Amino acid sequence: MYQEASITLSREVKAVRIPSGEQITLPTGSSVIITQALGGSFTVLVTHQPGLFRIHGNDADALGREPLPVEATGIESAEGPFDIEQVWAQLRNCYDPEIPVNIVDLGLIYSLEATDDESGGKRISVKMTLTAPGCGMGPTLAADAEHRILTVPGVASANVELVWEPQWGPDRISAAGPLFPFLPLQLTQQVLFKRDTQQAMVTRIGLGIPWPPLPPPFRPPTSFVNPPCL
Repeated sequence: MYQEASITLSREVKAVRIPSGEQITLPTGSSVIITQALGGSFTVLVTHQPGLFRIHGNDADALGREPLPVEATGIESAEGPFDIEQVWAQLRNCYDPEIPVNIVDLGLIYSLEATDDESGGKRISVKMTLTAPGCGMGPTLAADAEHRILTVPGVASANVELVWEPQWGPDRISAAGPLFPFLPLQLTQQVLFKRDTQQAMVTRIGLGIPWPPLPPPFRPPTSFVNPPCL
């Protein structure tokens, strides 16, 4: 889902700067452009500030939008027998804020284990990575994943750990994803550009060199603007 026209915020909202992960407040009257609306959050360009920002779906009214629906997973309540496939289904509702692919099909999940918890439920342990080690969005994505996992029936606790070995590469992108037909070229180039620019950003900031604004994110063909529910 993309919004070409500029939108004026009707009230101030909290946002997370991409890719640094810095939390800021966007003031009332800020002009923004929605570049992605998936997984219950909006990614926006802010015309008076460099880079992209992530706004939670609960603040949709400030954008003049209805709250974003979370993609259906087949989970109707927090009760019932534990099914690990429902954990995977919830993780497929977590999206990279710059690329319209969920963290499972993007290949960011390295392992998922379910063990017995003392409370009688299941303890879920996940190891995931990011497309670029310099990305500050890791804690935000990990917390989002943990929150979603805890909604699965039978889950007592969840821990999502960020790991960096082995280093992520485009070859980990799943062929099962709805965007795969054009991933090998266009999206792979976007992912590599994202990784390289984030690593360069960390280096420049460490040297005290101002970091220029990033260009707008990759926009997929119209037929893939609203990926089907997985």
